[in-house]
Amino acid sequence: MVRRVAGLTVFLSVACACALMAAEKKEEKITKRSIKEVMKLAHKPPANLLRKVAQGKASKEEKEELVKLYKALAQNKPPRGEKADWDKRTAALTLAAEAAVKGDKDAGKKLTKAGDCMTCHKAHK
Repeated sequence: MVRRVAGLTVFLSVACACALMAAEKKEEKITKRSIKEVMKLAHKPPANLLRKVAQGKASKEEKEELVKLYKALAQNKPPRGEKADWDKRTAALTLAAEAAVKGDKDAGKKLTKAGDCMTCHKAHK
């Protein structure tokens, strides 16, 4: 009887650990996005979340989606240029988007400045 309970305990522990690992991998797949995909969703019409959030026309869900997109962008390696500069630029985008989620009145200006396409593209595209 004790052996059966011990065996069942081990089995359940392993099953729970496997379920947790699968859930973590699933979450990683959801957040992992290519640079091209993030640019399309965050900066190009019809979505153009950056402009929508900067103008104050976005819902809370859209603001949170922009934060997720910028976090995903930061996980990528820059196609060209210095990694340190890439990290600095993507961190600025993320912080500005998070400020918008928190209701910062200057978030639009911060997003517009951090989201300047040409300066980033010159360095990294």
